[in-house]
Amino acid sequence: MKRTLSVVLVMTLAASTGYVAAQEGMPPASRPRFTQEAIRQAVFEATHHAAGANRLTSQPVAASGAETNRSWDTLVGSVKTGKKVKVTLGDSTNVEGKLLAINTHSISVEQPEGPRAIEIADVFRVRYAGVRKRHALYGMLIGMAGGALAGAVAYAGETLTIHERDGSIRKVDARVEAAVLYAIFFGLPAGAIGGAVLPIGQPLYETAELVRKTP
Repeated sequence: MKRTLSVVLVMTLAASTGYVAAQEGMPPASRPRFTQEAIRQAVFEATHHAAGANRLTSQPVAASGAETNRSWDTLVGSVKTGKKVKVTLGDSTNVEGKLLAINTHSISVEQPEGPRAIEIADVFRVRYAGVRKRHALYGMLIGMAGGALAGAVAYAGETLTIHERDGSIRKVDARVEAAVLYAIFFGLPAGAIGGAVLPIGQPLYETAELVRKTP
């Protein structure tokens, strides 16, 4: 799934680069209104507003009623092996990797040097890894789709005059260029920020107090 989404983003970015390059080669009279200066200004305004929204959504909110799981037995019965997890230890360090096994005494996580078994007494929190990254990625795709739709609607019925190098002139639908530019420069950053600030939810497990083993 991630590979497919990455390909979509790369293709869209490549298309936008071609459009901007084509604009630079057009005579002033036929150059569309999507100049680089206008794009930079629009991006600045969009990111400025998005940053303000980020500050607002980052403020503490009232509890939704969901309680943090304090039971290790509940974790053992609910967490899925093979999923990527992030285990936070008592010293605030994180161990991230594929969950290999979990039992009533420890949790085993895949690491580059091999499996690492972590005893319950050393675990402070367990959650699935990459939640915020997935939110941002989905937000980018949704934002790009919304931006493309907004651009197409805003420039419906308008055409652009293209002067080819061989001297010929052709007219193209402005909605295509508008859709690409709106998707890249408005929808993509706004969607990424919006997705990144979404709550990542309660952890799978978190102890109320870390119980350290005595030497």
